[in-house]
Amino acid sequence: MKAPIWFKPFNRSQRNAILFLLGLQSLLLFFPDIGDVSTSQDLDIILDTLQIAEIFPEGKKAATRERVQASKREKRPIATQVKSYSRIDINAADSAAWKQFRGIGPVLASRIIKFRDKLGGFVAIEQVAETYGLPDSVYRAAVPYLYLEKAHQKLDLNQADLKTLVAHPYIEYPLALGIVRLREKTGKLEQEEQLFEKFPEWEAQIRKLLPYISW
Repeated sequence: MKAPIWFKPFNRSQRNAILFLLGLQSLLLFFPDIGDVSTSQDLDIILDTLQIAEIFPEGKKAATRERVQASKREKRPIATQVKSYSRIDINAADSAAWKQFRGIGPVLASRIIKFRDKLGGFVAIEQVAETYGLPDSVYRAAVPYLYLEKAHQKLDLNQADLKTLVAHPYIEYPLALGIVRLREKTGKLEQEEQLFEKFPEWEAQIRKLLPYISW
């Protein structure tokens, strides 16, 4: 077959290069799933089918095959590795221990610790989820690595002043003030029924508070 006029100005090497590029273009047109070529035999069959194998000396064909397979390796998704965390005592863990968990940075780690300190310590793992701004997904991912060993601190309801009571996350100012006034009136608080009877609207908060109370 006579070469096209536009092909004549090029020497043999340049013509082979042009044919090579045209061959690759054809390869992509007829085989859009070229990224799925799994073996070197597959590549040879495709090249032979397109009748362009003769422009590839064996060394060039091998190099091309290697480039295709290397491209496929680069595109292959990397298997997701499940990170393993160290188990931590939620009442003793420092900021570094909390920051090991994906999604917990310096800010959230600090919030968890401040919340814990204001409570006097956690009495249940579920309380960690009450930390302001802590996503539920992050908490759930961390749960398998959390345990509770160190005891929490008690709050003496008959000795704590108004400021101390209000500082506790489970005692809002109206309840704290009511406790102080009830204590002044009765002389001493001795049982939880006194709180439920006097403050029925705060029953849910009082029940959360009970593990922290000492009489």
